[in-house]
Amino acid sequence: MESGLTPIRINPHEEAEVVWCRRIDPARAIINCVPLPQSEHRFGDLLLHDGAPNGFRKLDGKELPVFDELQLLAASEYGTFEIIVSGVSPEEIESLAELAGERDLAAEDWSSNLRMVCKACSEGRLGAKHTHDIDQTDYRRIGFAALSEIQAREILRRWLAARPLAKIEEIDCLLEPLPSTDK
Repeated sequence: MESGLTPIRINPHEEAEVVWCRRIDPARAIINCVPLPQSEHRFGDLLLHDGAPNGFRKLDGKELPVFDELQLLAASEYGTFEIIVSGVSPEEIESLAELAGERDLAAEDWSSNLRMVCKACSEGRLGAKHTHDIDQTDYRRIGFAALSEIQAREILRRWLAARPLAKIEEIDCLLEPLPSTDK
């Protein structure tokens, strides 16, 4: 029962973060974005979530309920890397996300996709008071999910080949990839 993307609040009782997930049944979802590393969650984690909405987010103009994580059912193997890149636009970062997605990886522009909001707004409807200007620096902060740094660098090499002005300033592994459970 695939029911599309849904927002799930991970670590709802600590440093909560709302992430986009692919809901696979009424109580389980798979993280479909690159969570911040302090959440200790990964792209591809399988979550058990509550069925009672606790806030709302919009996707393509449609309001969707936010559900709270109850438990991490299975951690994915993906590591979380932070890549600092200069000389690219947000649209070019989107092309990196598409390239990563074609290879079952994920890239997310943390420079423009993250918003810090208060608990009341997070558990309600986001209002205009939490609309902030997007960071317009020359550097982009990218969250990247990959099975190894070598894999991340290979995708970046291909992506950079078409962008002569782009430059990787830094690559850091913030959450180590886990060993494969496949036998």
